Amino acid sequence: SGNLGYLKWEAGPMDVRASEQMAIVRYQATLELDSGDGQGTPFQCWHTDSYELKDEVWQAVWSQATAIR
Repeated sequence: SGNLGYLKWEAGPMDVRASEQMAIVRYQATLELDSGDGQGTPFQCWHTDSYELKDEVWQAVWSQATAIR
C-alpha cells in the first residue's frame, strides 16, 4: 500500500544546514516499524530530510533513512 506504520520514532541531536529557501536536517534515530501485527524490531538509522520554502510554508520534499549496521 506504500504506508508505513511507525511504532517508535526517537530522534537524536540534529544537524541542520539551511539557506533562505532550503534546509537539510540529519540525525540518528531509533525507529520501529509495524510488521503488520502491531509488533516490530527497533533499529538505528541515519535520517536525512530536505525541506523547501514554498509560498511562506516549509514543505518536506525528500526523506531518507539508512539503517546503521
